[in-house]
Amino acid sequence: AAQRAAATADAEAGANADADGGAGAADGAGSGDGVHDDEEAALATPYIDVRMQLQYLVDESRVVVHANSKAGLLGFYDPCIGEHKQLRVVYEFKGRRHEVTVDDDDVFAIPKRSHAVPLKRA
Repeated sequence: AAQRAAATADAEAGANADADGGAGAADGAGSGDGVHDDEEAALATPYIDVRMQLQYLVDESRVVVHANSKAGLLGFYDPCIGEHKQLRVVYEFKGRRHEVTVDDDDVFAIPKRSHAVPLKRA
């Protein structure tokens, strides 16, 4: 079973990121900060909160993670050795919600327009 993590990174230019996913993932029902607690509680698999760890990766309002296991990142770890893991990042950039899910060994960079969540029409 894939493990999930939840995290938030705050970029200097107002980008906020919640990450659910990967190389670090532990049981938790929410962050307690009121941001997307319902989504965190609804995750089908356990997750680890890696918000703080992602905050340290923010540089000039961007986060870039290279193609290595996320378990090698400072503060991350591998909670289920040998199993498939993903990192899911939900963030706000310029007032718009963005989401991306990457496999443990994938490169990812935020922010990106392709991560923007389509606006719901009433």
